[in-house]
Amino acid sequence: MEWSGRFKNLQEALRRITFSGILSLLGLFLFLYIVYRSVKNAFIAMSGLLFALFAGALSLLVVRYPLSLSAIVGFVSILGISILNISFIIAAYRENIINGMPTYEAAKKAAKEKFRAVLLSSFTASLGFLPAALSHGVGTQIQKPLAIVVLGGMLITGLLILLLIPPLLKYVNVEGY
Repeated sequence: MEWSGRFKNLQEALRRITFSGILSLLGLFLFLYIVYRSVKNAFIAMSGLLFALFAGALSLLVVRYPLSLSAIVGFVSILGISILNISFIIAAYRENIINGMPTYEAAKKAAKEKFRAVLLSSFTASLGFLPAALSHGVGTQIQKPLAIVVLGGMLITGLLILLLIPPLLKYVNVEGY
C-alpha cells in the first residue's frame, strides 16, 4: 500500500526540510566556530536552538495548535534571531573581558548593555506577526501556526536569553581574538 495525495506531499516536504535543516544547522555551527574560534563558544551561541525550540513548542501548546510545516518555518526564523541575540551578548562580554573587567562584572555589564537590543529585536519580530496570529477566516490555517510560533517564541526566547545566557558567559573562551 502506498500513500498519495496530501499525506504523501507532507511526508516529502518534511523529509526535505529535515535534510536541509540538519545541513543548515551544521553550516551554522561551522560558521560560528570560524567566527569564535572555539567549539565551546559556538555551542553557547547554538543554545539559542534549545531556547527557540522550547519557546515555539510552548507557544503551540498554549494555543493548542498542532505542529505543521508552516510552524516549522516559524521555528527556523526564531532560531536565527535568537542566535543573533546571543551573539550580541557574547561580543559585548568578550569586549568587557578584553578591557580587563572581572568575569562576573563583564557578564553583568554585557547583559545590561545588550538588554535593549535583545528585547527590541524579540518584540519587533513577534509584534510583526500579531495580526496574522489573531486573524480568522480563509487562508489562516497556513499562516497562523507560523505566526503563533514567531509571536510567542520570540517573546519567550528573548526573556530566556536575557535570563540564562549571562550565567553561561563565564564559560566563553576569550583567548585567541
